[in-house]
Amino acid sequence: MAQVSVTINEQVFRVGCEEGQEEALLDLADDLNRRIETFRSTFGEVGPMRLMIMAALEIGDELGEARHRLAAAEAELANLRDAQGTIEQQVSEAQRAIVDTLDSASERVERLTATVNAQSNG
Repeated sequence: MAQVSVTINEQVFRVGCEEGQEEALLDLADDLNRRIETFRSTFGEVGPMRLMIMAALEIGDELGEARHRLAAAEAELANLRDAQGTIEQQVSEAQRAIVDTLDSASERVERLTATVNAQSNG
């Protein structure tokens, strides 16, 4: 397990993570620290715990919104897949109708050809 030192709210923490995830963990810590700094500049020194809670609530709100958007996108994808199935069925039916029409026209052309040939020979 890898170890990374991160600075959050002016405090250094040593955090473990999976090998190869160090950069992602540093980015997450930087994001959290930026949020805390934004709240500090907006509200002043309201206490480190309060700043952490405010940042956590903001992250939770963003996560909830992302989950909502994901659920909406999944529902839209399901609707699109249903529509695709309907369109594919309609295309298949149209192809069968075209084949039937061409078969029927071919049969008529063959009958007309046979009639013309019979009249020419007779």
